[in-house]
This record gives sequence, C-alpha cells and structure tokens, in this order.
Amino acid sequence: MIVYSDANPKMCAIVGENNTTKVLHFDSPKTVNEAEYNGVLFALAQFPDVTEIRSDSQVVVRQLTHVYHIKEDRLRVLAEQVWSISQGKVLFTWVPRKQNLAG
Repeated sequence: MIVYSDANPKMCAIVGENNTTKVLHFDSPKTVNEAEYNGVLFALAQFPDVTEIRSDSQVVVRQLTHVYHIKEDRLRVLAEQVWSISQGKVLFTWVPRKQNLAG
C-alpha cells in the first residue's frame, strides 16, 4: 500500500491508496522537519501494511534513505524510530508537492 504524507508545524495529514484520509493535530507546534517525521510515523502507525510512503519533504526523504546526514539530534531520534518500525520494508519516495495527495 502506498501512503502519502504531508505536514506543517501544527498538523500532519496522510492519505492511503483507498483515499482514506487521516489528520493528526499536534499538541505543541513543531518545526517543519519534525512535523514531516511525525507524519511518517503517523502513517506507519495508521497503515501497518504500508510498503511505500511518499512525501514532498525532500530533506526527510533523503535523510531516511541515507542520502543526507542527520545533523540534529532530535531529528535523528525520529529517524531511528521510523527505521525501527519500518524495518527496511518501506520505501520512502519524494514526490513534487502537486503530486502529493496529502498536500
């Protein structure tokens, strides 16, 4: 199953292939990258059979695919959670904003 994820500092949204849309509002504002990571974690929690997560966050996708180094400790912790949950079984793909169904 392919899931689309998008986020801003106040919320994240995910959309599954079957057009199931789910929204998570954050208790406290996040940075954009923290919000994007939380969107990915939300997608993994809500769609356990996900095989691909598509996001328009180039930074997060490239960090999760080990193209970019993660300099910030708080983002590294989130990335490690994603890797632990996905266990190498989920593909992380960048898509342009216009192609992101969750955007």
